[in-house]
Amino acid sequence: MQKTKMIKEIIGTAIKPYGFQYWKTDGPSRVFIKRLEGVKRYFDPEVTTAELYINIQDSNVAKALYVRLSSNVAAKVNHSELEEAYDGRPWMPYTDEESFRKCLKRIAELLIEYGLPMLEEMSVEEEVITTRAMEERLYQEYPSLEQKFIEQYHLKTVAESEADIDEWFERIREILLDTCDRPYEEVKELILMVAAFWQQRFCELLGAECEHDERIHITAVTCKYGYFPSLGPIVYQWKNKCDENSMTGSKYCRDLMKDIFAGRR
Repeated sequence: MQKTKMIKEIIGTAIKPYGFQYWKTDGPSRVFIKRLEGVKRYFDPEVTTAELYINIQDSNVAKALYVRLSSNVAAKVNHSELEEAYDGRPWMPYTDEESFRKCLKRIAELLIEYGLPMLEEMSVEEEVITTRAMEERLYQEYPSLEQKFIEQYHLKTVAESEADIDEWFERIREILLDTCDRPYEEVKELILMVAAFWQQRFCELLGAECEHDERIHITAVTCKYGYFPSLGPIVYQWKNKCDENSMTGSKYCRDLMKDIFAGRR
């Protein structure tokens, strides 16, 4: 079967009026793209474009198609699937060329009915997010940011017990909660200080290093236990007023630090 040709003919024709064009074939994926100009961006205000993607993926192990929607915007949701639209199945099966064409026609219908509204939401960037400038400052200035935080809030820097690690976690939560009703611009410096303190404790206990990914402009702690962005989780906690869901990542880091301290890992 000439799958790429059929995807271009059926899906490409259906979504062309909405500004999408065929972009590339990437392994088993055929990707369509739409570029929006003059979009308000917050991660990097110098960037005023948004890119929306429709990825039609063909399974490597079965005759089935999967549709993924995504954007390069830090939206509330910046990736999704159409699985709920076709009876909750992540893959749409086919058996031959005729059924393959039927799948593509159904996908085109679902994209217009469900997918395009999803992608429209994905083109709107949230304002309360980490920014490129903040990420770069954290990487370049974290020693001074950490020192300011220690001097202002008088936290211990060396854990002598697991209770000290719990104290870091609880104190940071209290500090963030105290500022949750203030405008984001007013608390960015505090959030940077919190991230610098937490990042440094994490590095010291895990024997890890802080790195800055120049491609995506994210500062993170990397070690054998995983990849841990330093700033994003703090912003997320602050934005969500430190509710239980927003604290999940920090709790995992706290427990990992305690396990390392106690020799359980």
